[in-house]
Amino acid sequence: MMSTQPRAVTVPTYIHQFYAGKYAASASRFSDLPAFRSFVGYQVRLVNALLSKAKGFEVDQAATVISFNHYFVTADFDDLLELLRELANHGIVDARLTASAVVEIDALRAQFDRDTASFRRMFR
Repeated sequence: MMSTQPRAVTVPTYIHQFYAGKYAASASRFSDLPAFRSFVGYQVRLVNALLSKAKGFEVDQAATVISFNHYFVTADFDDLLELLRELANHGIVDARLTASAVVEIDALRAQFDRDTASFRRMFR
């Protein structure tokens, strides 16, 4: 029996829906579904890292999370800004937290643009 109850909107479910809508029509960015899911999983972790830092504690360092996401590109910073704006507009996340996260994203973007190679992990 299928539930008719609406699903609670959480940050992870919203992020999954955001990226599913953004990349549903485009198969060119990700080679397969596992690649897309890996990217989204790291984006969830990144947003959580940014929001936790805005709350005053750090569960993860955002730069480290980016370094593990093999699919992360410079344009993803713009998507993060849009995503945070939408989370605040829908009342899912407090706008003060997203404002603080935006400052962190701007700093990360500057660091990423200066030295993209330092964000790339080498795996054996």
